[in-house]
Amino acid sequence: MVISFCGHGDIFYSDEILNKIMFYLNKIIKKNDNVNFYLGGYGNFDELARIACTQYKKNNPNSKLIYVTPYVNIPSSKIEFFKKNYDEILYPSLEYVPHKYAIIYRNYWVVEHSDIIISYVKYSWGGANKTMSYALKLNKIVLDLFN
Repeated sequence: MVISFCGHGDIFYSDEILNKIMFYLNKIIKKNDNVNFYLGGYGNFDELARIACTQYKKNNPNSKLIYVTPYVNIPSSKIEFFKKNYDEILYPSLEYVPHKYAIIYRNYWVVEHSDIIISYVKYSWGGANKTMSYALKLNKIVLDLFN
């Protein structure tokens, strides 16, 4: 099973949101399921999702935190953080995509390869909304934390 996340970069840490994420993770993942968490690693919601997945993994070793990078070359200032906090780094081969669209295409790739998307989308514009809309268009299961 692959679970991914989409949310706005300006969503700051909140115990309420963290608890909602944990509730869904514990509800949808069956005991001993192998689960891969595809994580973005760029905005505040991405960090909140990483914290939740790290907490989940403490009691569920059959899970992996996978940072899905939009860029083939990860800045050296970030690579150590990613290596320390994720089990794996995955690059979905987007070298044909112009640099300024890489995150959008990475998000679409993540949606296409996910079974469930946990979202916190409160605006009707921006990348998180586009990602959630794409997931709904593909009839993916989207668990909305905002509504």
